[in-house]
Amino acid sequence: MMTQIFRQQFAGRSILGMLLLIIIGLCHVPADAGEIEVRDGVTIIHLTVANLPDPSKTDTASRADVAAVKQFKKRYADIFKTKYAKRYKADPKTYGDYNWDNVQIELHRFSGLKVESVETDLLAIAGNMAPDVLYVNFRKSDTYIRNGFLYPMDQWVDQLPQEELKQRVHDKIWPVIKRKGPAGDKHVWAMPYGGALGKVLLF
Repeated sequence: MMTQIFRQQFAGRSILGMLLLIIIGLCHVPADAGEIEVRDGVTIIHLTVANLPDPSKTDTASRADVAAVKQFKKRYADIFKTKYAKRYKADPKTYGDYNWDNVQIELHRFSGLKVESVETDLLAIAGNMAPDVLYVNFRKSDTYIRNGFLYPMDQWVDQLPQEELKQRVHDKIWPVIKRKGPAGDKHVWAMPYGGALGKVLLF
């Protein structure tokens, strides 16, 4: 079973972003993830994502995922303007002095180094080249959490309606995704990817 999480970015870059996570809907990425570019007066937010859907695949699931990402990118400017532009313009020290009235997003597929018997994501994290959004399975999640590789997701999970949260996260999954981090505080570190699929694979 896979979970979708935000990595903790260790570089001191002034960057931020948003991404449509299929499991939790629209969310705002931490201010130290992603990259920002100004192009012809447009603020472009770049995010590197592990396992972006492949548009060359023709199976139903892949086509649905590609369509969801395409629609998100199409709606992104309006979503950002409605939910975040006012906050970002009011705090340039935190978010940067960009044109937050004209924002677009570009998603980039992550491709890391591959070494036999060594996990690609760990190599990327060690080399400070990890994607902004990545997938880990539950088996690896404890190591990632204890070592501070993941960014807490509480602020986005808290925005979800309780009924939707109950539908997407089985009760037996909570102890895996919500636990104490390296500082001793309990946070939500990951979310199951695939909604009801998580319940099927649990048993």
